[in-house]
Amino acid sequence: MSDLPSCKINCDGAFPAPEGTSGGGWGFVIQHLPGDVRGSGTGRLRHVASALQAEARACSAALQAAS
Repeated sequence: MSDLPSCKINCDGAFPAPEGTSGGGWGFVIQHLPGDVRGSGTGRLRHVASALQAEARACSAALQAAS
């Protein structure tokens, strides 16, 4: 095992928005183990084609914030 500190990242994308719209959202939380919050973020997506796209945006934002 590495002696480097470990972090846990939880992220989630939201899709679909109410029928007739194309928006969604995303969010993430970065925790230093054993649970101290080190960062978080949320955002809106104006045009989302799929749940996978919303999830990918959430993961991308979390990784950018963690680096």
